[in-house]
Amino acid sequence: MSDIWVVKVSDKGQISIPLELRELMGISKGDTLIMYIKDKSIIVQKAEDAIKKINIFREKGINAVGMLDVYHYIAHSINSLETSWPNLVDQLKLYFSLKDKNGQQFFNGIHFPIGSRLGDSLPIDSMTDEMLILFAKKIIPYVERVVFENQQFFPGLFFSSNKMLEKQKERNKKLIERFKKTGIIKL
Repeated sequence: MSDIWVVKVSDKGQISIPLELRELMGISKGDTLIMYIKDKSIIVQKAEDAIKKINIFREKGINAVGMLDVYHYIAHSINSLETSWPNLVDQLKLYFSLKDKNGQQFFNGIHFPIGSRLGDSLPIDSMTDEMLILFAKKIIPYVERVVFENQQFFPGLFFSSNKMLEKQKERNKKLIERFKKTGIIKL
């Protein structure tokens, strides 16, 4: 058995998956495959395996109500977010095409946690407008709703002063304007 298979790309851009690899991976005629780029490599995954991952998300409460949580999905790439963002957005887009056995879309919305609490929030202040525009173009057309959760440090949830609340309101206004400008929200 080989660990590496070499295939040629046809003039139509098609490849044939070698029989040995199909048997090893349990790929049959008619199966749906997902392809995405990771670390400059093309990754091929059975849609069925992606659905298993979604079910794990659901079991852990990450996707309890049809919302794909952006942070939990990309947490492994948070330190290289700017360079990996285009590939991550393409991967996220694939999840919106997946359906369960009844033909229902697994995800109909996206949870976009933002805020000052690192470790479970997207670093929105360091994300470029180009990153947000790409997200708006490739993800927003496929979702029914986007939920922004502005997460704060734990003590701030209970001990916010009026000054802190005003500062947060001002930040929220700026974020909303930025999301409008980049096409993530349209009012």
